[in-house]
Amino acid sequence: MVMVGESAAAIMARHASVPPRRRWPSLVSIGLVALSIGSVALWTQMGSRTSGPKAPKRTQLSGLAPRDNTEASASRAALATYRSYQDAYAEAGRRANPDDPRLARYAGDPALVQVQTTLQMMAKSGLVYRGRFRGRLAVTNVSLARGTVHLTECQDISALSVVDTRTGTRIPQSGHLSRFPVMAEVRYYKGRWLVVNVTADRSRTC
Repeated sequence: MVMVGESAAAIMARHASVPPRRRWPSLVSIGLVALSIGSVALWTQMGSRTSGPKAPKRTQLSGLAPRDNTEASASRAALATYRSYQDAYAEAGRRANPDDPRLARYAGDPALVQVQTTLQMMAKSGLVYRGRFRGRLAVTNVSLARGTVHLTECQDISALSVVDTRTGTRIPQSGHLSRFPVMAEVRYYKGRWLVVNVTADRSRTC
């Protein structure tokens, strides 16, 4: 079972003077919900045995050209979508703007709801992001039949800060891990790839 940890914003904002407001256990600290943390099911693609030499039937993803309907193409598209999702989140966090249209361009529920809620709580608390998310990404599973790609990342938040806009001061991380594993699910939906689940494990480093 994956252990769900606190978000970058929650950890770096632990010592802010804003009273905490809890909605989901372990997902809110100092009025902030978890950074894109959701539940993720690690699906495995299962094939059936055939007695004859016939090649397995390829699953066609609606809206994709045949040359793009491959695991390699799906992997590239999912990786690009996840990176764009992180960039959009960091940019929206600079103004704590939950209505930034770029968020819905790269994220779907439940990840989208969690990101927007985090930004809403940050805005109410007078907190914003400065910096960027970064880390090493890898594809762990591709299922063309389900239209899903699962990723793992060693996320590094050392270049990301949470700043109190009232004082202009950076909220310290207080000795918490700056690198930790993250698992994400990217799904093909109505002609585009969307990040739908992101789960972080703050109990260990990577």
